[in-house]
Amino acid sequence: MTTGAPPYTNALRPRITIKTVDGADTLYTYDSFLGSNPINVGYCDMESAVSENGTFNITIQDHNNLIPKDNIHNVKVFLELGKTDTSYQFFLIGFGDIFSVDRPQTNSQIYNLTGFGSALRAYELFIHRRETYKRDESDAKVYNIIDNALTKRKWRPLKTNDESIQDITGWSRDGISTKVNTPFTRLDKPFVYFGDLCDELCDMTGAVWFIDCSTGSEIFTLSYNPDLQTNVVLKSGDLADRVNDNPDRISYIKSAFRVEDNATREAGTATRLFTTTVSDEVKVFEIEPTVGKTSLTYRAIAQQVVIDNDQRRIEAIELSLSKKGEPTSPNDRINGDICLDNANKPTGNVLDEWHVDLGSIKHNPEKIRIPVDIKAKDLDVAQSKIWIRIFQRSNGNDVNGDPDGNSDPNHSTQHEVYWHHNNVFSTVQPYYSATAPVGDSDNKSSLVWAATNQGPMYRLSVYSNIRRIFSRTNKKAANRIRLREQFIPTDFLDDPSDVTRYLSLSLSQTSKGRRGIADFRVTVPDNFLFRAYQWVNFSDGLSDISDTLQVQRARYVCGTSQGDAQLGTRQAELTLSGLYNTLVGACTCV
Repeated sequence: MTTGAPPYTNALRPRITIKTVDGADTLYTYDSFLGSNPINVGYCDMESAVSENGTFNITIQDHNNLIPKDNIHNVKVFLELGKTDTSYQFFLIGFGDIFSVDRPQTNSQIYNLTGFGSALRAYELFIHRRETYKRDESDAKVYNIIDNALTKRKWRPLKTNDESIQDITGWSRDGISTKVNTPFTRLDKPFVYFGDLCDELCDMTGAVWFIDCSTGSEIFTLSYNPDLQTNVVLKSGDLADRVNDNPDRISYIKSAFRVEDNATREAGTATRLFTTTVSDEVKVFEIEPTVGKTSLTYRAIAQQVVIDNDQRRIEAIELSLSKKGEPTSPNDRINGDICLDNANKPTGNVLDEWHVDLGSIKHNPEKIRIPVDIKAKDLDVAQSKIWIRIFQRSNGNDVNGDPDGNSDPNHSTQHEVYWHHNNVFSTVQPYYSATAPVGDSDNKSSLVWAATNQGPMYRLSVYSNIRRIFSRTNKKAANRIRLREQFIPTDFLDDPSDVTRYLSLSLSQTSKGRRGIADFRVTVPDNFLFRAYQWVNFSDGLSDISDTLQVQRARYVCGTSQGDAQLGTRQAELTLSGLYNTLVGACTCV
């Protein structure tokens, strides 16, 4: 077999099968190799492209008005191409959503059917799921997240009363690669299209997803680019050897072409990336569990807390409190504040003050949420130690003439408030705690605190608004093609390690220029079809350019020509691209 004789030189001819929208019943089949067909197709084109769903256009002639038009509305279409009637290969499966009738002449009627590849279904169906994973959990791996989103009913808005996306689409999960095992720890996707979830996770991992139709079934595929490498070689005409070239592997360039290396901003080139993250009400510190308790009667209690630099915008705390008895006055409350650390004692400057009404404290321990307002500038830029202090219970009897009328101590042991702790004593603890006798909040500046790291530690949580800035720089690339800065959004990521990984992955791509070859025509090897996402080898003899590039777009236009009344094409229209690494002078498959 050679590239200078059939079947290599045969035209690719289409077979088009039109089915009901559920794919269950066949309405019409057009086979270019048959002399007679139930419908007369005058033209068709089909295309697949990276990050797109695929498209097709079909022209059907019905000059005698014999075809029921409803049979061409909202249909599922299977498109195949082959050089012989036994070598058909599926190229695209999709849905004909656009139908129009043309009347170019008095006795002429043409139907135009336009549709999109079945990957479109991923952007029509919702998932509705919130999950938090540990990094070492199997379910945290990206391939498992996508697999669960595809196959489980509980990931759908109506949960068990709904069908899974796999049930609705019929997609097989056999193309999901377990190599895409990057952990993703927090998923917050209410009413998000399945396709958008896949896009985000693939952006974070560097993987790609698409619907593989090559077997005639629809297989959901998740893969890394190196696994999509083919052995097909595209040759310029000066390298053609029609006798010895393998017809199953070799493709010849048939048109003029232009290889362009583009390292401009418009091509997305950048050697330093920035991003910021904003996380509201993040729990940044916690002490638990609750085992023991200490009364606030005749005492104040304080617990040390350590806050990192990016956690300094504190907006709320939670304390585990309980009480005995009932308030004697509607003004009964406990007062508290947050102050800076002073040599592991709670005697620094006060940052914020608060109080809790006794009516909101239950007899059993519960977390009481208390809003506070501490600005980042109030704390050190490095790691900060602060204290949360609670003072002796007070009531509304203003016997000492206090201006607020709510700070006079109440020492009744029948009406006590407790702060719960871990009940660990005489053992070194990570953080200090302290108590002070009497504990009157009006005299807080004169209280004598006894601090210890021997326990107990009092149960609490601290919540912050976190603002972070991240950056990554490729210094070698910056030295070669200049320092170029770009900001990229990462609002779909919460975990800082996920943000860092995504930034590094993005930089590995943006720090390289783009090598592209747009809109050129090639022959098609035997038993092969060019499809989006494939990686092929490109070789030009005169320019001495030899590289591995990705098929960004593959298009087939089937028509008739003088001397060939059958529908077909002898070429594919391609666009190729890759990331051109100037350090090695070649493209990389990442």
